[in-house]
Amino acid sequence: MFEQAGNTTAVLVAPPVNKEDISTATAVDLSTTSVRFWRRLFLGVAVALALLFVIMGAVAVYQGLNDRAVTTARKAISLYEQGQRYYEEGRYELAAASFREALRLEPRFEAARQALAIAEAAAAGQPAEAVPSLPPVADPEEEWNAAVEAFNAGRFAEAADALERLRAAHPSFRPAELDPLLFQAHVQAGELAEANGDFEEAVRHFDQALALQPENDEVLQKRRLASAYRRGLEAAQEGDWILAAEAFRQVYLMDASYHDVATRLAEAHQRAGDEFFDRQIWCDAAEQYRAAEAVLSDQRVAERAAMAEARCAQQQAVLFSPPTTSEGETAPPADEAISPEEPVAGDTGGYDFIVYGEIESVVDQEGCIGHYIQGRILNEDGAPLPGITVVAKDEWGNMFTATSKENPAGAYDIPINAIPTTYQVYIVGSAGLPASPVLSVEHDESLASRGAACHLINWQRTHE
Repeated sequence: MFEQAGNTTAVLVAPPVNKEDISTATAVDLSTTSVRFWRRLFLGVAVALALLFVIMGAVAVYQGLNDRAVTTARKAISLYEQGQRYYEEGRYELAAASFREALRLEPRFEAARQALAIAEAAAAGQPAEAVPSLPPVADPEEEWNAAVEAFNAGRFAEAADALERLRAAHPSFRPAELDPLLFQAHVQAGELAEANGDFEEAVRHFDQALALQPENDEVLQKRRLASAYRRGLEAAQEGDWILAAEAFRQVYLMDASYHDVATRLAEAHQRAGDEFFDRQIWCDAAEQYRAAEAVLSDQRVAERAAMAEARCAQQQAVLFSPPTTSEGETAPPADEAISPEEPVAGDTGGYDFIVYGEIESVVDQEGCIGHYIQGRILNEDGAPLPGITVVAKDEWGNMFTATSKENPAGAYDIPINAIPTTYQVYIVGSAGLPASPVLSVEHDESLASRGAACHLINWQRTHE
């Protein structure tokens, strides 16, 4: 804060500025005494207000502010320190930009606000007396009365912001009355924002309330509902119906009457089912449709579910029934496939492709740079065959695919998760059905825990 005294400016923070150090020139000259004025003014304000801000930040951490708020505060402090360095180097425009961004992240960061005014004045070449001053600090009793009036009038967000400013500027002012009222203001503001469909603002207010009373289960539940519902809305807007269904289901299980969560959950499952249906992933489509039906009954969804279930059953019969030879005998298992030296010959169990050589699992070897199912696909003459799709499906129904390449010719590599599971691996034929034996490939704990673990499976086409 500043007081005007003729053509000079006196600063109310230590160290005091002598009149002889103040330049009244119309522009900032880096070689004159005005530089000393700016630096003393800046450093005095910075030391006092930065210390206050750090103390406030420590109190906020002690109170258990959420991670996002803490991260934002740290970014603001980092930008503030960056602005200090720019200012000391005489790079006033960059300093102003840093202070401006710090203030955007933390609107109540008064040190950044005053530093910004100083840096902007210096960048514009203004004389010392033209530096803007902060408005006088309001009397805390007046601020308290205004906040109480706003609260009683139902302007809860306004009351919360006013009380936050009062609490920051006067930490010892009526804590026994201020803190409970601030808590209630944030809760009421959050509920009002949630009722108006502003779930981001609702979460912000609930977080601020929980900073004051971290163990309050009722507010924590409100926060969880608003946060999960918001995630569902965002996922639905992006067309990620699986993620939307997961988020809305969290809300539905906590409170099935929350807004229109039942309708949104059913829609998310139905849209996910439609996507799987269009891609002929019948079992997953049926699962999503039945999940939608369990929430809200719908004739169209029920019909699509029945159709998907029928096709799923047909596909599973083909996938998991043992292959037979042309004479009706059961074909040998895949792990008894022919060796690499043996060309394809004789009966191949009716498959378009069979395993070529041994199935191997390797770890941390050249060519294995992560967790993969990989290999090569050959034609009936042993030449590389590009454009063939291989599928790996884990025990939870997640599908991973890859297509053999032009370069390196015939090679394919399917990235898989570094978690223990068993994959069903096969080559895809017409209508999405297997054109090869379905192999069970176990990615066990010993492999999943390694930095790189690959399963090597080569295939050969049996006929043109």
